[in-house]
Amino acid sequence: MSTSHTTITIAPHRMSGMYTLDQLVYYSPPKSVGYGHQARRKDPRKAWSETTAFMDSFALGTSFGQNPIRLSAGGQPNRVMPDVKIAAVERCIEKLGPGETSVTESKTKWIVPPENILTAVDLALSCDTWDKQKESPIQLHFAYYFRMRELDISPQPTQSNRLPVSILGIDIGRPNLRMFQRPHIYIPYAWDSAEFKQYRSAMEAISPFRFREQYYRRAILTKNRNNYRMLKP
Repeated sequence: MSTSHTTITIAPHRMSGMYTLDQLVYYSPPKSVGYGHQARRKDPRKAWSETTAFMDSFALGTSFGQNPIRLSAGGQPNRVMPDVKIAAVERCIEKLGPGETSVTESKTKWIVPPENILTAVDLALSCDTWDKQKESPIQLHFAYYFRMRELDISPQPTQSNRLPVSILGIDIGRPNLRMFQRPHIYIPYAWDSAEFKQYRSAMEAISPFRFREQYYRRAILTKNRNNYRMLKP
């Protein structure tokens, strides 16, 4: 995943071929703000800690979907000092093995296996060991695919279940080093329900980014029950 937005997809889990919840709340920032938010915390290490806490509390069935986990090291000489570039590439090779060199971008790139995600995160967060550059010498882009915990009606989803997937895209290593996150989240309650108000309060209290009121939408199940239409609250 790069600085372009994450595509919203639907989980391939079916329940009689239909959705089962008549109303949901959907949260998704628009293109005008890059489809996401900067993390609350300027320190990316603290932002990552808050991200893992949020996912542990609210996400279920987490995977990386079909999007590859992309890591790059290096940068143009006018943006990353040559000695820092060399050190960044060597650090990544030591942990991930040889990557693919992009001459045009002056970077070495990796597609990271899911089992190495924490190693990749550690590498991206390690950029604070060098003097600040115009561009982060190590950049990581990936997306979590999951369902909000109350949406999981089956401990082991099968093809008999179909529920909307939530996505949290994550960029570590932007030019200012601040983490950027792209939430596309389905919340399993009606907008005007007491349950949603309680859930929203708990969710926003520990979220690694700041939710904005204007990006919430009511999701109403269509008559054929195979999609949701989005309305302003």
